[in-house]
Amino acid sequence: MRFFYVCIFGLLFLSLPANGQQVRKIVSIDKGWKFQLGEVNNGQLSTFDDSNWRIMDVPHDWSIEGDYDQNHTTKRGGGYLPAGIGWYRKAIVVPKSDAGKRIFIEFGGVMANSDVWINGHLLGHRPFGYLPLLYDMTDYLSFDGKPNTIAVRADNTVQPASRWYTGAGIYRHVNLITVDRVHLDRWGVFIFTPEVSAQKASVTIQASVTNQSSGNQKIFLQTTITSHLGKILKSEPTPVTVNAGQTVQCEQVISVANPELWDIETPNIYTAVTTVTAAALCCMVLVIIALNTPIVRNIHDTPIAVVKSGQLSVINLT
Repeated sequence: MRFFYVCIFGLLFLSLPANGQQVRKIVSIDKGWKFQLGEVNNGQLSTFDDSNWRIMDVPHDWSIEGDYDQNHTTKRGGGYLPAGIGWYRKAIVVPKSDAGKRIFIEFGGVMANSDVWINGHLLGHRPFGYLPLLYDMTDYLSFDGKPNTIAVRADNTVQPASRWYTGAGIYRHVNLITVDRVHLDRWGVFIFTPEVSAQKASVTIQASVTNQSSGNQKIFLQTTITSHLGKILKSEPTPVTVNAGQTVQCEQVISVANPELWDIETPNIYTAVTTVTAAALCCMVLVIIALNTPIVRNIHDTPIAVVKSGQLSVINLT
């Protein structure tokens, strides 16, 4: 079987219900954090006094701000920069209009061993700094106009941590994500093509839908694929029942006749929009895709071999 791979160039999460009101919001909270280097007792508590902490924005790497010293435990691989513990805190106000929705906090990356709290409640521990973190804060939030305190402890004391410089702290962006109780999961849409030819491409869409409401919900899944020339293909709406508190994996297949395949000379792209509707809400995920097979490179040589539409081409780099 010939496999047809989808390259995802960008991923944009949108959410538009039938009445035009946005139900999925992604808001950056990079600005206005407070930071303290070193261990802090009770730094996770809302009542903790952080008035003397440094005010700053993230992404932030506190290790690179330190002095170089060959005696530091990071050694050569870590650039002889300091290791240790850093604390971050931020107060946010969640509007009353968001009551009844689910509120998540997403960290692009925290180096290295991190703990995250909201209003003194531990959301989770992550003993790894390279993957994003996503926590549901809803059950511990105040929606009455009072500030909610986010606290993060980042610990890279254990050294050497790697063979290269890793940095320390909240070194990637932080977002608040607000969704309806029935929604497409973050990173919940996966698109691939199990077979392809110049005459036909079979596009498979797998979507993860979660129901965090108190009752069972009947949802409809539909995907629209649009070429760069504006040609539109739609799947039939697929009805799926998602029980309360459950996550369901849904799948659809769309056949694209005479696909405009991606290659070096004609880098054609398609847009796939997966939509889940349930009662009055409509949750949409948009994925920009290119129909091509993967790049294969010999790391010992300069040329890159590209398999495109069953043909092997070579790119010479200069």
